[in-house]
Amino acid sequence: MKSIYTLYKNAFSGLPRNIWLLAFIMLINRSGTMVLPFMSVYLTHHLHFSVVQSGIILSLFGAGSVVGALIGGKLSDSWGCKQVQLGSLVLGGMLFLVLVLAKTFEAVAVMVVITAIASEALRPANAASVANFCTPETRTRAYSLSRLSNNLGFALGPTLGGIMAHYSYEWLFVADGLTCISAGILLQIFLPKVPPTHAHDTLHVADQKEFKRKNSPYRDTFFVVFVVLVSLYATGFFQFFSTLPLHYKLNCGLDEFSIGLLMSLNGVVIVLVEMVVVYKLQHKSEPTRIIMVGVGLMLLSYLILAVEAQALWAIVAYVLIISFSEILAMPFMSSFVVERSRPSTRGQYMALYTVAYSVAHIISPILGTQLVEWVGFAMLWNVLIVFSLVTLMGFVMLNAFQRKHQIVGNEASV
Repeated sequence: MKSIYTLYKNAFSGLPRNIWLLAFIMLINRSGTMVLPFMSVYLTHHLHFSVVQSGIILSLFGAGSVVGALIGGKLSDSWGCKQVQLGSLVLGGMLFLVLVLAKTFEAVAVMVVITAIASEALRPANAASVANFCTPETRTRAYSLSRLSNNLGFALGPTLGGIMAHYSYEWLFVADGLTCISAGILLQIFLPKVPPTHAHDTLHVADQKEFKRKNSPYRDTFFVVFVVLVSLYATGFFQFFSTLPLHYKLNCGLDEFSIGLLMSLNGVVIVLVEMVVVYKLQHKSEPTRIIMVGVGLMLLSYLILAVEAQALWAIVAYVLIISFSEILAMPFMSSFVVERSRPSTRGQYMALYTVAYSVAHIISPILGTQLVEWVGFAMLWNVLIVFSLVTLMGFVMLNAFQRKHQIVGNEASV
């Protein structure tokens, strides 16, 4: 028992105060994440949109996320991470309060795009801010703590959202908006405006514009390939949020509260074990090799659904395995991005990395809902198996190339 306590203590110790502050702010923000997990159910059962229309709306959220991420990353490098986070939280919160008023397909579509642009500018700014406040030794754990706070909030959000949705879906938007604004207020009060400069990040360049051009993520071919593979992984993973809730509702007969509990299990698993897993693995292997294992677990999760998709043990096993896939893949993806970037272009690197997820937000709902509409859920599981296998093969090849050419950080470009 003492050894378990020591393990958890070591996993959480040594992180700077501002990393904990950023994590707490994200916890407040994510505790209000109630709209997105229930969006497909809200659109189809409350506003009576078709499944295809629901997929289009969710994909438009992804399109807005792409624009928001690019804007957020660019502004983070020029205006500063704190200012971008503050603007995103407050404006995004206000837009969620307005989104609830949209009832037609056209109105919802427009408001979803605008809300996504504002709210998703937060992600690259927050990720770059985490990198600014930590050291290389604590970097992966710092991102893991940030993810832990996100997922703890996500564990609370859908559970509370399921209760609220049982009475009124409108309360989901109100709660999401108010928690965004509250997080922005806390950030403005407590987070320092200018982060400390670490010696290992100090770089003197005569011509900053030329330096940024040469170190742009768009000129880093190895990183661009990595981003494409991340987007493929996220496209498969995001079925958890888009088509799986429909599967639980239509095929498994679960109500909104049960769906919320099932989705919250993902957050609970991450809160309980991710920091410890990252602490034990962070110096054991290259990030790309650990990511490969995570992608392999996603493949396994959809293999289970292909065998048995409606039994309680199967859907619980799916959630557990996809959760461990996320634990092994995403923190090490974030750490890899920081290793490839320089402080002066970190916001743009984080933006392109965030775009990988935003593109997946576009592709995933359309892919999933169209397959469900035309060929059914059974074919969807088979397509996702092939999709996961292709992604795994891509990361295997990327890791082999990295080891062969000894690519470390931003020291080499393909």
